[in-house]
Amino acid sequence: MGRGFGKFKSDWGRYLDIDGDGIPYRTVMGNQHEKAAYFTRGTGHDEFGNYSEDPEVWEQMTSRIKLKFEHARQELPEPIYTRVEGAKIGMIFMGSTEPAVLEAQDILAARGIKTNTMRVRSLPFSKEVKKFISAHQRNYVLELNQDGQLHQLLSIDNCDRVDRLISLSHIDGLSMTAEWIITSVLEKEQ
Repeated sequence: MGRGFGKFKSDWGRYLDIDGDGIPYRTVMGNQHEKAAYFTRGTGHDEFGNYSEDPEVWEQMTSRIKLKFEHARQELPEPIYTRVEGAKIGMIFMGSTEPAVLEAQDILAARGIKTNTMRVRSLPFSKEVKKFISAHQRNYVLELNQDGQLHQLLSIDNCDRVDRLISLSHIDGLSMTAEWIITSVLEKEQ
């Protein structure tokens, strides 16, 4: 049984937040409680999974979900950085674009353009992401998709710093290249 399931002597609460971190316990394989298989969405239900249209219940549940995400910021993996002394430009990216970004960083440095990089590894974003964005005059958000989704999420989470975020989104079915990054950054820097 998962942690805390032994505490349920009577009613099992699907959305009951026992330890106050915003994250209710989940049913796990082997949980023998008779109500353990009952699943519903979070909003619109009370702590015990009963449907409710009571505004207080809705507010309570959405507040718990918000707390869950705020708590997650502290528990999820921190970004990974490469820092260059005196860099005023940041490059923000995720996952598979890393080799191209790091190669582009080296080539840009050889051309006299110093950059710092940050590989985001989790959502919601940690507080370190805000610090990185604030530390740079411009932050190029490099991503392999058509819509610039990472840029959109960063803009929502950093609306007071959105003027520091520049979307460089590209997709052609191939991996991102350092050449594309360098061309795109130099074009914006002009």
